[in-house]
Amino acid sequence: HLTAYKNLEYIALLNHIPREKIKSRIEEVLGSVGLKKYMHMSVKGFSRGMKQRLGIAQALLKNPEILILDEPTAGVDPEGAIGFKNLIKSFVNEGKTVLLSTHLLHELGDMCNYVVIMKNGRILAQGYIDDLKDKYIEEYGYVYLLKFKKGEDSFIKEMKNIDYINVEKRDSYIRVYSSKNVIEEINGILKSSDILVEEIRFIKPSLEKLFLYYHLGKVVEL
Repeated sequence: HLTAYKNLEYIALLNHIPREKIKSRIEEVLGSVGLKKYMHMSVKGFSRGMKQRLGIAQALLKNPEILILDEPTAGVDPEGAIGFKNLIKSFVNEGKTVLLSTHLLHELGDMCNYVVIMKNGRILAQGYIDDLKDKYIEEYGYVYLLKFKKGEDSFIKEMKNIDYINVEKRDSYIRVYSSKNVIEEINGILKSSDILVEEIRFIKPSLEKLFLYYHLGKVVEL
C-alpha cells in the first residue's frame, strides 16, 4: 500500500511535473491540506477525512486555477468539516475558483458566495447568495424575531393594528411577518416605557429554504 507521499509522487509523474520539483511540491500541497506529518504513513490507515484531504492534495499538485470538489465533507466528522471549510476559504483567498457540489446546504453559506440550484440536470436558479435571498424577501416579505423581558402582550396588540403585518408567538419568541421593511414601526412601538426587548433579529431565508422553494415551487416553513 502506498504512502501519502508515494501516492502523490505517482500522480505528479503522470502529470509530467519535473522530477526536481516533485518533492518540494508534494510537501507544499500536503502542508496546505494538513497532512504533511502523515506523508510517510500508508493511506490504508487514513480516516475518511484524511483521504478526502489527500484527494484535494492530488488536485492541487498542478496548481490549478479552478478546483472542482464533489461532496467534500460527506462522511467527515465535524472537526474535519471545519478543516475543509477553512481549506476552501484559503484557496479562495489565493484567488482560486472553487466549484463544489453538495447536499449539505447549511455549509455553503460559510464557504461560497455564488450558488446554482439544479433539479434533474436543469438550472432552476443561480446567483450570488445575498442577491437570491434579497429577491426572495422582496417576493415573500420580511421576518423579524423578537424576545421580550416585559411588555410582550402590549407589543403584539400594537403590531396587530397595522394592516400589512402578521404577528405570531412561537415558543419564547414573537415573529413579525410583513410585506415590507417595518423596522421603523417596530422601533416606534419598542420606545414605549412598558416594553423591554431582550433580543431582536431580522431573519433572512436559509439556503435550505431557497432550495425547497425552487424545487417545490412554494414557500416551506422550516
